[in-house]
Amino acid sequence: MPNYKAIFRLPGGTELKAERGYVPDDFFTAIQKITVDDIVAIFDGGFVLSTEMHEKLSVPDTFASYAITGLNAAEGKDKDPEFHQQLLDHLKTANHARPIEIHYNYQIFVMEFIEESIDDD
Repeated sequence: MPNYKAIFRLPGGTELKAERGYVPDDFFTAIQKITVDDIVAIFDGGFVLSTEMHEKLSVPDTFASYAITGLNAAEGKDKDPEFHQQLLDHLKTANHARPIEIHYNYQIFVMEFIEESIDDD
């Protein structure tokens, strides 16, 4: 079963820029505003910053932020609009951003949900 990942473009500019690998709260606010129309690409497997992908992500004279999330699904499900909505819903539950690429005019983060641990002290 493939693990399809979607790259979503977030609304906003430099106000979403990460400092020392940490995104501001506005980054998570921006995630709540995106729709399935903000999907830039869907791929199977790991993220590879190829020349083709760089050209999709790099917008001249603009700073852009991207968020990646993924789900396991049946072969060919990546073309299904309902699956696109599932990816979006999954993304909106994320509470942690892990940097995978920082470029001078864009940044890409893998989004995850990390459960808070119970402090047993």
